[in-house]
Parts: sequence; structure tokens; C-alpha cells
Amino acid sequence: MAINGIQLGDEILSAIDSAVTAVTGAVPSSEADALRQAIWRAVGVAIAAHIQANAQVVVNVVSVAGVTPGAGVSGPGTGTGSIL
Repeated sequence: MAINGIQLGDEILSAIDSAVTAVTGAVPSSEADALRQAIWRAVGVAIAAHIQANAQVVVNVVSVAGVTPGAGVSGPGTGTGSIL
């Protein structure tokens, strides 16, 4: 699944609301819901944009089959690997 900043912001807001309710027993006020949602969605979008712009994935390929060694193009091979 692709990273989604809006969804991330909504999940952060939900986690904050749950934590507040768990500690205080009070449900967060709905008076400022739109503002709170806009703030956390903006935070989620900023986090997602940062990850998309700067993330690096390193894959260690243990074995490859279906590729001819040497110079030239032999097409895609198949292999196994793990993300480090």
C-alpha cells in the first residue's frame, strides 16, 4: 500500500483522541474537530512527503535465476531477497 498523508494524519488524530479518553475519561470536544483534523492531516502529509522523498530501501538478493552472466541484456530474472 502506498503511504497516504491524509490517512496517516487521521490515524494520528484518532490515536491522540484514544489516549486522551483513556487517561481522562473525557471524549475530546467536537468544537474544534475541523481544525484539529486539518492540523493532523497537514502533519501526516508532511511526514509522508518526507518519507517518499528521502526513504531508501536496501534489498539483499541472495540468489538469482534466469539471467545470463556477462555484458548485455538477458531480461528480468527471478530471485529471492529480504529488505534490510
